[in-house]
Amino acid sequence: MTRAAGRLLSGARSAFAGWAPVAAHATGAELLEAVRPVLERRCAAKEAETVARWHDALGQNIKASAGWGPTVEAASDGRVDLLLYESRANQALERCSACGRIQFVDGGCQLDSAELERCDDGIDLVLHRTLEFGGTVLPVVQDGLADAGGIGALLRY
Repeated sequence: MTRAAGRLLSGARSAFAGWAPVAAHATGAELLEAVRPVLERRCAAKEAETVARWHDALGQNIKASAGWGPTVEAASDGRVDLLLYESRANQALERCSACGRIQFVDGGCQLDSAELERCDDGIDLVLHRTLEFGGTVLPVVQDGLADAGGIGALLRY
């Protein structure tokens, strides 16, 4: 880190991704081309750090879920703080027509026994449910979630 970056406040310093040389008269497209590698490296590093934190939480058996069943249940209960998913991950899920709860198994709703509707784009249901309850989502480009069926989460509780 350069001397100038070292003078930044800690919040700004943590958001600092790096330097990219550009001409003073660079266009927006030229600027984007120059900073893209810096931002891609930063995103990859943040993703790797987050996936490692998720793996650690799983290993300690605390505040994490892996796989469709546990993650769908956590999202439906509003316990997901950060949803991790691979873009190709998808699973058919069931959604309660009365309360909106989503679940992995069919039958009646676990809360109110209402009829369930099948949804082939289950990842969309999990993403929406996570965001409804104030969680955040992170699409994972690396194969860090392969053993979990492409989905997992860091939980609030």
